[in-house]
Amino acid sequence: QAPPPTKAPTNAPTPVVPTITPPTSPSNYYLLEKGVASECPSAADAVIEEECLAAAYSVGGQLNLPDWLNVIDFQNFVPCGCFLWFNDDGSMLVDYNTATTGCVAEPRAQMICKSQAPPPTKAPTNAPTPLPTPLVTSPPTKSPSTSPTLSPLQASTNDPTGLSTSAPTNVPTKGSSVAPTQLPTSSTTQAPTVVPTKKPTHLPTNAPTVSSTASPTASPTASPTASLTATPT
Repeated sequence: QAPPPTKAPTNAPTPVVPTITPPTSPSNYYLLEKGVASECPSAADAVIEEECLAAAYSVGGQLNLPDWLNVIDFQNFVPCGCFLWFNDDGSMLVDYNTATTGCVAEPRAQMICKSQAPPPTKAPTNAPTPLPTPLVTSPPTKSPSTSPTLSPLQASTNDPTGLSTSAPTNVPTKGSSVAPTQLPTSSTTQAPTVVPTKKPTHLPTNAPTVSSTASPTASPTASPTASLTATPT
């Protein structure tokens, strides 16, 4: 008797649950247009099997994706590498085709590729870039300085100052000084002094005085005067 026939092979592969490797950066993975590519272009890198499921979740996490990776080895039927498969009933698969030849674009497949890493940026320097500092002027001091300034702050005025100076000014003051000076003036003054001088003036007056300069004594003197008076008493 002939042996019983063997069961016909199934078209569906055995599901494989791989270990999900998280991508280094979700922005490294991207989707190609659906049904237009059989493999990743030369400007991109193919996603390896260990990263395929994690890459699918990074670019299609909003889709109804399974939590397992469907590993197949088909030629002349589906793309090569990592791709999404859209079933007619609305379900989806994350497929990884291990074949490297006979890659075919399929309307129900959408390739997942990895962008090539950009060139590394230059390392930052430890020292900051020096910036010019703004010019800061010194604030004025509250007390006068010990040495004179190189240039006067204000122009000299012709008006007399309110305080007396140690040296005579070139322009006379408009009014009398507040305090009398200790030294006699070089010329006679127009008005008599408030306090009489201790000594007589060196020049006699041209007109006689209105009243006697000295009043007579209340009692006679004990001795006669040394000289006669100019007029009889």
